[in-house]
Amino acid sequence: MHPNETDTRYGATPLHYAASAGHLKLIKFILPRIIRIIPDYDGATPLHDAAVQGHITVSCIKHIFLSRVVSLQLTITYILTKIPECTVH
Repeated sequence: MHPNETDTRYGATPLHYAASAGHLKLIKFILPRIIRIIPDYDGATPLHDAAVQGHITVSCIKHIFLSRVVSLQLTITYILTKIPECTVH
């Protein structure tokens, strides 16, 4: 699968799967090869997937955000609309 392709079942890219598994070496390999981060069919980005699976580390976040292909607005919107504990008061 090409780094910019999505699967037909979830709309996930290889970066979604690498982030979900917490595979930092694979994340580092994929990031320079992608054009932009594409949300899956649920609107989740690879960063969301990593967080949901408990794989968020400072190093992982640093590599994803330094790639400059993550939409901060998309990330914040997803967190505020899909995670009930993160509502704005």
